[in-house]
Amino acid sequence: MSTSETIDGGPGGVAGEPTGVTIELDIQSAGPTEEFPATALQAGMFFHAEANPGTGVDIEQISIEFDEPLDLPRFLEAWATVFRRHRILGSTFAWDASGRPITTIGHPFSLPVRVEDWRGEAAPVDTQTAEAAAERLIDFDLANGPLHRLVVAELSNGRWWVLWTFHHAILDGRSFPLVLREIFDRYDDGPSAAATARPDVGRFLRVIAEQDHGDGPAFWRRLLAGFETPNTLTVDRLLHHDRAVPPVAVLEHELGHEETAALRALAGETGCSLNTCIQAAWFLLLAHHTQQDFVTFGTTRACRHSVADAQDMVGLLINTVPLGLAVDDDETVGGLLQRLRDAQRALRAHETMPLPDIIEAVDAGPTLFDSIVVYDDASLDARMRAAGVAGPAGAASRRFHYDGQTNFPLTLLAYGDESLSIRLEYATDRYDEGFAAELLAHLRNLLVGLPAGLDRPAGNIGYLTMAEQEQ
Repeated sequence: MSTSETIDGGPGGVAGEPTGVTIELDIQSAGPTEEFPATALQAGMFFHAEANPGTGVDIEQISIEFDEPLDLPRFLEAWATVFRRHRILGSTFAWDASGRPITTIGHPFSLPVRVEDWRGEAAPVDTQTAEAAAERLIDFDLANGPLHRLVVAELSNGRWWVLWTFHHAILDGRSFPLVLREIFDRYDDGPSAAATARPDVGRFLRVIAEQDHGDGPAFWRRLLAGFETPNTLTVDRLLHHDRAVPPVAVLEHELGHEETAALRALAGETGCSLNTCIQAAWFLLLAHHTQQDFVTFGTTRACRHSVADAQDMVGLLINTVPLGLAVDDDETVGGLLQRLRDAQRALRAHETMPLPDIIEAVDAGPTLFDSIVVYDDASLDARMRAAGVAGPAGAASRRFHYDGQTNFPLTLLAYGDESLSIRLEYATDRYDEGFAAELLAHLRNLLVGLPAGLDRPAGNIGYLTMAEQEQ
């Protein structure tokens, strides 16, 4: 049923609807239904969804807090209108007769929207946290869809909270800000808002499926020539969880303005990016903790230069590939940053090669790395503010927050806002909060220590905490 058939009311509530009602928004794609070979990353996510149900892996969530009245019918009309523009949002996945993964985009679907009245909640933040945790553990049916759902809750004092939960197999971190911007442009400007013309992701899926990786296997064998085993971090004691924990837990830290500025200055001085500095710190962390001679970790590549006009595409274009370097005890900070920068530039020509093919080329066994590093120039909230959709007339009455979950034991996410924020996601069956806090403290010390001097041996940067040094 359509929005207008289910909602009767204006700002501040949904007239005549009981709390907990679910509204179905009919989404009929503007383009045709079309089948493509799934990308390797999509295939991996499809496999994990079937093999590991109820874990929250690859379930993405965006929460939006409103310190303003919400015109709910208008808001949901904006979601429905924008969702109809993008075929990728109506995706399903399957295995064909030969066992190959395929994806079909452009399916019509119903977007479920659960509307709640939490105006009487004494601790709305706790309610929101519990709601998000529960929604994360509800699996999506990737074979039939839909792959999205919304929760919209009215809070006290005219405030609202929205939770958008969706599967990562259809949208990457460059895409959902584009979708959100279109939704809020439509909501703020109404039907007169100009529709944003974006190239269809079907072109990208077609190019990737037909791509010849040429000398890719030889390249990855050269890059990972020193690889022996993954850099697996272990805890040499019984895990300690002082409360019930989800499958994946999170710790966060924010560097100070001056510390962030020093890292940016280092990046500028060496011709590197802030991402390279973060990767250097993670490289040193793994080297110290594992004492191995070769370090590998995963890096997420945007892959948007592979197809013309892909910068504005909505879909899952990313790929995760290994980045590996030998440990050199005498190497300077400047030398390490240079090696990382050169490796990043070299792998750009081979960044779309599927990870299973890389593993096969290297003959590395089941995996090449146990951790990945994901970097973005800005957090979702900062991107929305820069796009001018943080509130009417720049009132900044809307706050956006993103949460994801990978299938790797350790995931480092970093956002290059004015103050660099780092977020460590860890599997609770492998690590506990004490160990994760230790890692985060070591990483912070390495990041702060990097700008101390380009000619300083990188391995000599102090990473232990004061308490550990005294011990």
